[in-house]
Amino acid sequence: MKPLKIGKVIFDDGSFNICATLTPGTVEELRKDLNTLKGRAFSIIEWRADSLLLTSRLSEEIATGMRLIKEVFPEKPLIFTYRWKEEGGQTSLEPKELFRIRREIVEQNLADILDIEMYWFRNAQNEENLDAYFSLVKEAKKKGMKVLLSWHDFSNTPDEEQLLRIFRTQEKLGANLAKVAVAAVVESDVDRLMTASFRIAQSLTIPHIALSMGDLGKRSRYDRKRSMTCVTFAPVHNPSAPGQLPLDELHERLNEEQE
Repeated sequence: MKPLKIGKVIFDDGSFNICATLTPGTVEELRKDLNTLKGRAFSIIEWRADSLLLTSRLSEEIATGMRLIKEVFPEKPLIFTYRWKEEGGQTSLEPKELFRIRREIVEQNLADILDIEMYWFRNAQNEENLDAYFSLVKEAKKKGMKVLLSWHDFSNTPDEEQLLRIFRTQEKLGANLAKVAVAAVVESDVDRLMTASFRIAQSLTIPHIALSMGDLGKRSRYDRKRSMTCVTFAPVHNPSAPGQLPLDELHERLNEEQE
């Protein structure tokens, strides 16, 4: 596995870099959220732009917000995420509109990392969508942007071999970062996810993110001894996934794990 460096942050398996996730409903709320982040401990910023209220100026507001984040935190790698509704997103944009937003992020080079669901490469509704996303990944990389391919299951945790196949497929599809987030129904689900994380770290040539969702899965977000995730997410205000720990608490838990 080759560590990925963006700015001063090194994405390496087992690094547990803290990503502060922003979920504002308006650009003005985003501005306030950024102020609350000043002086707090985190390495990466993610903007879940699907939390924005839908307006006729959505594209303009997204561009304004991305530039604002970079203005306030120029040193922090910025992940742009507009989560598809089928994988936990907050709005129901049509596929073509969602693609257009992502394409504009790439064209204007507004993010360091672009999060795209693996769905669009494996189960796209038609060949046009499939081809468009392969082209988008190539264009993003030409701009120097990194691509994070993500896969989610909000109902259960697949078996270990399937988890490994998902990570490997993400790598084959051209991801710079691979991400799997799955729901924990019983304790063994969390153990299975973290075991898969350790196993895939031995063979994947890109860093990966492995997180277990829900109350049972909280420990996957800070257990340095049993997981090899390179990023762990914490909300600035509203959680963007079940089981996320508040930013300051996550930082404390990670420090305890190092002692």
